[in-house]
Amino acid sequence: MSPPETEHRTSLPPELWLQVFELASVIPDELDPDIHDPFVDPSSDTIFTIINPRTSAPAFRSAVSARRSLVCVCKTWRVLATPLLYRTLFFDNAAQITELADTLAVRDLGVHVRRLELVATSGAVDFNDLRFLLSCLGNLQILHICPLHYVTNVIPSDLLYALADAAAGSLAMLIWPSWPGLLCKRTDHEQLLRACTRLRTLVLGPWRMDDACTFATPALPSLRFTALAEHVAEHAKPAVRFPALAHVFLAYSRMPDLDCTASFLALHGSGLTAAYVNVSGYHRDAAGALSALRACPRLAHVVLFVTVPSLHDGKLGACEHLPHVTHVGIHGIQIRRPQAELPHLLRVLARAMESFPETVKVLRVMNDLRGIEVRNALVECRDAAQRHGIELQGLRGEVFVSPNVADTGSLAERSYV
Repeated sequence: MSPPETEHRTSLPPELWLQVFELASVIPDELDPDIHDPFVDPSSDTIFTIINPRTSAPAFRSAVSARRSLVCVCKTWRVLATPLLYRTLFFDNAAQITELADTLAVRDLGVHVRRLELVATSGAVDFNDLRFLLSCLGNLQILHICPLHYVTNVIPSDLLYALADAAAGSLAMLIWPSWPGLLCKRTDHEQLLRACTRLRTLVLGPWRMDDACTFATPALPSLRFTALAEHVAEHAKPAVRFPALAHVFLAYSRMPDLDCTASFLALHGSGLTAAYVNVSGYHRDAAGALSALRACPRLAHVVLFVTVPSLHDGKLGACEHLPHVTHVGIHGIQIRRPQAELPHLLRVLARAMESFPETVKVLRVMNDLRGIEVRNALVECRDAAQRHGIELQGLRGEVFVSPNVADTGSLAERSYV
């Protein structure tokens, strides 16, 4: 009897098999270092990962599972698919960090890693374990850290040094919000960013630093997207640090931070085309934040993140401070009862359109609007949009109603995805 077949034999060249493997385990925007304007690219979800880093978790789990299956088929497939398997590391359990770091170090697999997603919902991240892991990743392009717990909230110097030494030459996206609150030395913060000359997206902190302001970072010539966060220390007067900046996220808008924000926008505003503003909660100064955007003459697209349960007319009415904007997006967050809270969002939005500047031509509701109660509430938005000549859109840019176009049926009876 002939021995069983132990390897998969094929006449296809390896590069074609790699394409097949990638198509079988797609992670959207896996190695894309940019945050995409949703009005330009409605298919991209990158902006939503900034406000809620865990939205992409299902896609990562599915792709990683598929890639694990590929390397188990046969020896040939294991050789071909191993670089793909380790291209993206995704952690939802902090306890996995040490074991995987040991594997990468012993087998020299860290060279394959291009993206690290550490959004652990269980366990506490130990900075020593994280430093060991980062020291193995010499080709890292995208780093996203947002766990729920840390062993300590003080970022050690050697962790940031390890990141700068290992990946500063390749790192293009760094997302590390300060939740829970983190502390670090100003010199460590500056040294890290000074080494990361290829950064295109930066969402860092706000980390609590001695005598520092997160606006006063080293110059980053390639940076296209950054988050402007609140401060707890002395404010430094901003300078032109990011000449290529095109998109900005106003993560917080509390006083007195708006003075620093306004100064920053006055210096960088000429290049900005899109802004994303978190005006969720009663403590956010929506009018002040949007007024600061007047310094951006090319700003055409604005997305507002709002807390739906506490939403009131004044939040969206602040859009009157946007004299150049043509596209407005509204994304409701902290939604626990969609069929009750989304209709509330839509009705507040219908009233707020009264204060929109005449330049606004497109309004996009960036939530899933399925459900009969929600669809019924869209009728009020439809009427308001028609009165003001505004095109009402859904999450992916699907048109609910176009101005000056007769309705062809009951909005409440249509099916939207």
